[in-house]
Amino acid sequence: MATNIVIPSLGLTMEEGIIIEWLVKEGTLVEKEDSILLIETDKATAEVVAPASGILGGIVATAGDAVPVGVKVGTIYSSQAELEEGRKATVPVVGALLQREQERTPIVAQADLPAQTPVKAIEDPFIKASPAARRLARELEITLVGISGTGPGGRILESNVSRHASMLRAESSPLLTPLAPILAEKSIDNQSYTSQPSAMRRTIARRMMESTQSTAPVTIFMEVRMDETIKVREHLNHALREDHRNLKVTYDAIFVKALALALRKHPNMQAEWSEDALIQPEGIHIGFAVSLPNGLVVPVVRHADRQSLVSISSEVARLIAVARNGQLKKEDMSGGTITISNIGKYPVIGFTPIINLPQACILGIGGIQEKAIVVNGAITVGNVAELSLTFDHQINDGIPAAAFLADIKSTLESPFKLFLEP
Repeated sequence: MATNIVIPSLGLTMEEGIIIEWLVKEGTLVEKEDSILLIETDKATAEVVAPASGILGGIVATAGDAVPVGVKVGTIYSSQAELEEGRKATVPVVGALLQREQERTPIVAQADLPAQTPVKAIEDPFIKASPAARRLARELEITLVGISGTGPGGRILESNVSRHASMLRAESSPLLTPLAPILAEKSIDNQSYTSQPSAMRRTIARRMMESTQSTAPVTIFMEVRMDETIKVREHLNHALREDHRNLKVTYDAIFVKALALALRKHPNMQAEWSEDALIQPEGIHIGFAVSLPNGLVVPVVRHADRQSLVSISSEVARLIAVARNGQLKKEDMSGGTITISNIGKYPVIGFTPIINLPQACILGIGGIQEKAIVVNGAITVGNVAELSLTFDHQINDGIPAAAFLADIKSTLESPFKLFLEP
């Protein structure tokens, strides 16, 4: 049985991958999970592994091709006979994508356009351009002809289209009329400038809108005293230093562990919505947002409830390091069942995080701040953080969500629970 090889999704903002090279030649016998393909994304260079054991064949994308997420680039065949049969039906993916684009947007000849009419993007199949670049050109209603590409093999990238559009605007060309409602324009001290959102920014915007439109989001807030957690963290890090271990227990790791323990008691908080049934994922796999210069990624700590706090700290440190080096792999970012967004390094009191689809909720964490609190009728000063839980009201109601958040609070205020046996 043949198994397709597709471009994997490696993050919230990934739309396509550029083929760098096939690490294995067509016709080679491979084992499942063998590295077979190297791709470049908007954040990193990543290896694609074989989805099954068999013979590599049916390669339809080569070096320099930009292929959307989920599109097939090759096949793993179970036998030589199946490989030969598959070769007869193989169609290059780039040609198929261009054909699909042409079917959606007919070629418009310049001579056929009436005077002062905006020029539509010309979908010339001989122009090498990424799908994102073609889409932006259509949105801006400009032609790809004459744009210099800086991608592999001279391919036109989205940034090339954006730069070309800005140049046209600066020249006051009549072609730029459609750009006015799309490009943001501001004026400061009589100096105008324009800015075009990046591909990553547009993808984040689209997916965040999809989340708010396909969920019934409700956010609840709860204050938690962090004094005991702060003491435990200091003691742990002191012990790690004395043991000459190059590791620190971070607040991210503590929040991951506390969330994982609460999910054991409230598994429905990570259920996924379906019209027919609630889908309960296997295991507790917690994603945590990592900010990068050009956006964010959400690596995942797998089976967080089964790991010790020190083990989670080590994994969190590893994932942050590879994320910032652009070396996250598919397995580092897949399978998350719930997400944490911690912006506590800034003096933010609280916020309303947006659910990371297809998950059911997300935990937001504000900064730890000293404030006056009442304890047993007396005013004292304590270290307090605000937790904000956004959940999908289609799946969970307010009472179970509040009970879930209260269990997280209980663990953070009595952190010995972090060390209970799984």
